[in-house]
Amino acid sequence: MLVATDIQDVAEKFIKAVYTDQDFDAAAEYGTESTAAMLAMAKSFAKEEDKGKTFKIINTEIDEDKAVCTYTIGDDESENKLDLVKVDGDWKVEMKK
Repeated sequence: MLVATDIQDVAEKFIKAVYTDQDFDAAAEYGTESTAAMLAMAKSFAKEEDKGKTFKIINTEIDEDKAVCTYTIGDDESENKLDLVKVDGDWKVEMKK
């Protein structure tokens, strides 16, 4: 298991944009094309009361050109997973349905 700060940086910026700022356009910059499309749809379901959530990245695992960041949101200790893939040399979030 390797830990790379550039992957974690992308994950942190993406999660902050979605959960803390609810800035789905900014989050899309850190995602693949399909992630951007999913975020455009998620934007219409966002609730103002969900804005401002904190998060904590627990772990980052890398397997060549794929990575998974495990994180928690707010006081909920449930672990969430964020998939990342390398696209043209850059790490991007890849949301799946």
